[in-house]
Amino acid sequence: MPPTVKSHRPSTLAIQSILASVFGTLPNHDTIHFIPYGTVTYAYTAEVPSIGPVVVKVRRTEKDSFSSFFAHFWATNQWRSLGVPAPEVFFFDSDHCVEQRMPGYHHTDTPLSSQEQDTFLTHMAELFQRLHSVTCSHYGYIKDRKKAITWTALLENTFGHAFLTLRDSPVLSSQEFAKLEKLLMTALPSLTPSKPSLLHGDLHGFNYLVQGDTVTGVLDAAESLGGDPHYDLASFANTHPEFQSRMTTFYDHYKGCDVERVRVYRAAIGARKLVNQGIRQQDHQRIAREKATLLTLL
Repeated sequence: MPPTVKSHRPSTLAIQSILASVFGTLPNHDTIHFIPYGTVTYAYTAEVPSIGPVVVKVRRTEKDSFSSFFAHFWATNQWRSLGVPAPEVFFFDSDHCVEQRMPGYHHTDTPLSSQEQDTFLTHMAELFQRLHSVTCSHYGYIKDRKKAITWTALLENTFGHAFLTLRDSPVLSSQEFAKLEKLLMTALPSLTPSKPSLLHGDLHGFNYLVQGDTVTGVLDAAESLGGDPHYDLASFANTHPEFQSRMTTFYDHYKGCDVERVRVYRAAIGARKLVNQGIRQQDHQRIAREKATLLTLL
């Protein structure tokens, strides 16, 4: 078993030891590089002889580590079986995950023309359709697979705090909050799909890679869950404001997309974002930006 590395940033020597335990060969010290990755995981890239580029992820905490890696491993295998470009996971346990490094770069690194945006969004819609063709055995997060939960309960757990915070906050006027309340309280309880599809759960710009307008890798499925595909579509739309003027292309190429359903989820996600990234951080610029976006959805 690889050595356990917790609570502090692992050394290059520790990463070498992990890779030697997994592959039986010692990678070159000069090929190991630390990369920024999330808030609870350290990540390194390395070149392994006969394998090629890999990514080593090390959890900073024991909390949910095995279940998060399991969710990532399981979801990634499902998507790869469908031909979705996702990394091969060579090894995972409660502390480490070693996976193939995918080609490409983050889409934010290269601006796209209007025509390229349409091509990219068409490709993303088709990609989401494939991701969502996998059916889950339950609603809720894969990492919480032993916990029985309904889709409505998950939505209430996810957005309830933000809703109550906005109710008691002066950020929204009484009329604005009334619109949000009417939208969410009327629609969310009725959004349970007939069967839970496998969702990525966190497919923002840093969790996929592109080359030009083509997606070359879908990354980090630790937040994968069973639920309504429209939730994934809404999350993607909310994290890509640069594509808003062409988002119709995305919706039109996802077969069976209910745009109104997406709007409800976008409003719920936007309300949580306004609270977590604006109000709780006392970031007035962020509050103004997120509020303006939210109001366009009410």
